[in-house]
Amino acid sequence: MNRTTLLPTHREIMTRYYGFHSSICDATRWMFLFGRTQIIRDLSIQPNETVLEVGCGTGRNFGPIQARLGVKGRLIGVDCSAPMLARAEQRIHRFGWRNANIVDSEYGRKPGARGETDVVIMSYSLSMMPDWQQVLRCAKSELEPGGRIGIVDFLAADRRHQAANRFADWMRWNHVEMDRPYENVLVSMFEPALFISRPACGGLWTFFRYTGGARSCP
Repeated sequence: MNRTTLLPTHREIMTRYYGFHSSICDATRWMFLFGRTQIIRDLSIQPNETVLEVGCGTGRNFGPIQARLGVKGRLIGVDCSAPMLARAEQRIHRFGWRNANIVDSEYGRKPGARGETDVVIMSYSLSMMPDWQQVLRCAKSELEPGGRIGIVDFLAADRRHQAANRFADWMRWNHVEMDRPYENVLVSMFEPALFISRPACGGLWTFFRYTGGARSCP
């Protein structure tokens, strides 16, 4: 009898991976996830806006976002990893953020607040999503006229160097894809405002910050 082996879903992979990593994420990721605070500054979040963070993880970015939103703004965090969502929930309750809520979802299948979002932010989450271009299309549909998107994430360094190749392979083992044409796709989908890439750890890898706006025409 033939047996079909079902591959794990993205949700299952992320839940399994962060079962351990969720407990050390905030204490360790600062060492190599650069630009997370700066991308929030780049987006110039205003009081009373609606902000959607895709792949919110433990909610580490919630504090800096809330500092700009004010009490009447709205913050929505989306993730599909149960351990990370639990920590994000704990953070919300600890600080008493009544304007924040989280959504358990594999983002990209359907919008969360179609056409009603001022800002979409992705902080080192896009590189972990298999159908990343569909994720961007979904994010595009979230934005109201004048809305902005901000992304900070990994890029591959010069792959002619053996150390950079080894690092990219190690990141892929950790479910991170670095070799993607982010800039070309983003420019085709949004009105670009900023694309800055910077080398990290002596050129072992590169990270980028991108901000763009919703186009007036499809």
